[in-house]
Amino acid sequence: EESSSDVQVQPQEDTNDNGEGEEVVAGGDLQIAWENLESARSILTTEMKTSDDKMLDLAQVHMRLGDLQRANGNYRSAISDYTFCLELRKKQHLLYDRRIADSYYSLGMCCLLLAAESDAHQQTPPPTTTSTALSSEQQQTEGGVVWMSKEEIL
Repeated sequence: EESSSDVQVQPQEDTNDNGEGEEVVAGGDLQIAWENLESARSILTTEMKTSDDKMLDLAQVHMRLGDLQRANGNYRSAISDYTFCLELRKKQHLLYDRRIADSYYSLGMCCLLLAAESDAHQQTPPPTTTSTALSSEQQQTEGGVVWMSKEEIL
């Protein structure tokens, strides 16, 4: 039976005092999970033609790949994986099956996150504007005194 829980990325406890071990362990776990899911996907894709159960397993693998992509912030790739999962599940289940609802939920959440990320990028001022303002401010400072033009004062 399929599980619909999201991939939970929890940092491992660091055994070193320098703080670097935590990131290395968590990154290593994510890499291993990614490699295992990709291997399962390639195996199940070749065996999908022989059994309907393999199609459901492949759908579950794509669901987990989407979860992993979403956890890493790769929303477009996650949407692709969720969409493929949804197509496979629709072929095998009734339209009101819980697994299809889970696929729609994950796909919708990922679309919302992608839209929010796009909105955040549009609202952020370009970095050249900020650096230009800082450099002009630095040029006007001499000996701790800030010189301002008439336009800036008014």
